[in-house]
Amino acid sequence: GGIIDNSGLAIPTPNYAFTNAVLDLDEWISRLDSPLLTLASVPSEYQLTLRIPSTPLNDESLVGITSTYNRPGTTDALIIDQLQINDAAEITLEIGDAVPELVTVRNQNGIWIPDVPFGWINYQLGYNEETGESVFIEVPAGEESDVWSFNALIWEENGRIIRVMSNSLDRETLLEVAKSLQ
Repeated sequence: GGIIDNSGLAIPTPNYAFTNAVLDLDEWISRLDSPLLTLASVPSEYQLTLRIPSTPLNDESLVGITSTYNRPGTTDALIIDQLQINDAAEITLEIGDAVPELVTVRNQNGIWIPDVPFGWINYQLGYNEETGESVFIEVPAGEESDVWSFNALIWEENGRIIRVMSNSLDRETLLEVAKSLQ
């Protein structure tokens, strides 16, 4: 396992599909081998707007939690995925023409990938003008959802793959976000 192997860059990172099953967040978190990491320091103006259980590839043996922070009044997003991995899992992230770079994150080998195309299968990020909140909007069947370019910081720690991504924050800020996870 691990996100770095001898053949070069291997990137077994979650490409999440939200499951059709209704999952209880507290029950899902209880399935983690260690406590859910949360931010001790949230970037200025960002607010936690969504924390949901997620099952990559709709495989409920893979316990994932996705936390989304948004800057009110914008579509600026910070997404933190935590996926408890098992040896049988083969999960990849399509990175298009992005060029990955090796980095150290929280004393672990990791990968920085700028400008990764990222989108949701059935949801897109929108803005509710009445409430001033960023929201996920279900895309009607047959229509394509938005795909944005995100910066991604990915590493493995304590049996989890952690992916910190943003369409608005740079490398140094994402490294600071990663440091503040506890």
